[in-house]
Amino acid sequence: GRYIGITIDWDYKRRQVHLSIPGYVKKALKQFNHTVRKKQDQPYPSETIIYGAKKQYAKQPSTAKLLDKDGKKFIQQVCGKFLFLGRAVDST
Repeated sequence: GRYIGITIDWDYKRRQVHLSIPGYVKKALKQFNHTVRKKQDQPYPSETIIYGAKKQYAKQPSTAKLLDKDGKKFIQQVCGKFLFLGRAVDST
């Protein structure tokens, strides 16, 4: 069944319900003009882990510019979009 755009899949034997919003992520990626170029697990290369070291520091400072008003609003929109998805379909 569906309710307010959320697909509800009942599993009566296991007494579970599975919630989903089909197409939500694809639609959100299109809304924010995001194109997937290649699989990437993190936004930047990480430093090698030194096991047993007391402290590990980043080797280079960030060169990223501070966001302007529009950039900040964009980040807030993206976070809000996916926060809604997480809260709507996975309330744990």
